[in-house]
Amino acid sequence: ELACLITDSGAARQQLHADTTFEDRGFLVTVFIALQDLHPDMGGTLVLPSTANRVQHDSMKKVVGDGTGRYERRILCERGKRFEGDAGAALLMDSRCLHCGGANTASRVSRSRRRLL
Repeated sequence: ELACLITDSGAARQQLHADTTFEDRGFLVTVFIALQDLHPDMGGTLVLPSTANRVQHDSMKKVVGDGTGRYERRILCERGKRFEGDAGAALLMDSRCLHCGGANTASRVSRSRRRLL
């Protein structure tokens, strides 16, 4: 799959998710490439390292299933790593790694839309 992920100003944070599951066959790599300079208020991609395993997926189902988002936000604050950088920067990860797009709170027109390939 090749796509441009676009997030406009005002977009909420995504729920934690993985691009593939353990039931999918084979191994896939997810690559995000910044098509512009990414700033913190644009809501960079949040990644939870070391979560490409069945145990982490099972425990996160309970956290996401909470419905309030409180535990999910806490885990992202404690363990999450944010992908931001200059145009051309790339994030390479196991497609089963838990991640989410952050909320885009940008107010400057010049950087209100975030684009990732």
